[in-house]
Amino acid sequence: MNKVVRWTPNGDWMEVHDEVNRLFDSLTHGWAAKSGEWSPAVDIRESGDEFLVRMDLPGLSAKDVKVSVFEDTLTVRGERRETSEAKDVKWHRVERFHGAFERRFQLGTAVQGDKVSAAYQDGVLEIRIPKAEQVKPREIPVQIPGN
Repeated sequence: MNKVVRWTPNGDWMEVHDEVNRLFDSLTHGWAAKSGEWSPAVDIRESGDEFLVRMDLPGLSAKDVKVSVFEDTLTVRGERRETSEAKDVKWHRVERFHGAFERRFQLGTAVQGDKVSAAYQDGVLEIRIPKAEQVKPREIPVQIPGN
């Protein structure tokens, strides 16, 4: 007996794509944990006035994080230190990253580097980067002659 199955042209490929991504994530996850390098998750949002960057940094203190802006490039560096150096223990799973990280983002537009602010709360670093005045949208009033 034949079944009628709805064909979705991209559906099968998306499943393969997701599975390959999971495979590479699992491979690089182990590599990063062993090498001491990791890359925290980040969201970057842009409005007419500023960029807002949120980065997940659980387990770090504010003193472990350095934020810098040079021209249109944001750099965030930090380090998560191992909490204990226990010897003669058998690890069953290691998924938490320790060690140094560095993330750089080219924003692609002029910013006011001297007005950048950064706040750290509940494991989330929030950076506000105001755009330079010359790149902000400016509304021009339309004049009516004779009024």
